[in-house]
Amino acid sequence: MKKTQLYNAHWDKVCKAFIARNHLCVMCQESDLINLATVVDHIVPHHLHFAQTAEEVKIAQKCFWDEKNWQPLCAQHHNTTK
Repeated sequence: MKKTQLYNAHWDKVCKAFIARNHLCVMCQESDLINLATVVDHIVPHHLHFAQTAEEVKIAQKCFWDEKNWQPLCAQHHNTTK
C-alpha cells in the first residue's frame, strides 16, 4: 500500500491559497491579538503516518485534504500550542 507524500509542491500551493483567504491566526484572534497566519494546521490530526490498511490511508488522506479541517495559524502557535 502506497502512502503518498502529502507535504509537497501541491500542498504548498493549496496552503498559499488558503492563507490568502484566511490570513489571520485563529489562536491569536481568540486572545484579541492580530497576527498573520503562516501555517495551515489540521484541526483534527490526520494520522497518515499511523495508517496500516488501505482503508486507514484513505480516511487519513480525506482528513488531510478536507479544508473544513484546516485552520490558519502563526508559526508560534503551530510550533508551541498545537
